[in-house]
Amino acid sequence: MPGMKVAVSRGCGFRYFKELKMNQHDKDNLQFLLNSTPATLKDWYDKMDEDDHAYALELIRLHSSELIVAELELTDEQEDLSLAAKYLAKYRL
Repeated sequence: MPGMKVAVSRGCGFRYFKELKMNQHDKDNLQFLLNSTPATLKDWYDKMDEDDHAYALELIRLHSSELIVAELELTDEQEDLSLAAKYLAKYRL
């Protein structure tokens, strides 16, 4: 997925869509965050500043959004509703 648009909240509930893209560096950083032990994460957190924490949270949120979109794509299949239409047809005027 080259990029995805996600809703971003900006004060007072205003929402807009922002296209976010993850390059290889971002993906490597995400893998570090997802695969590190709690002790490693604590050490990283203590050494980094607020900008790094915000960046890490953005990566995790983007990854979470990608997982949700992938799941929705899997479950968004067309259902055969012909049997339901057949039964409902007798109640139409």
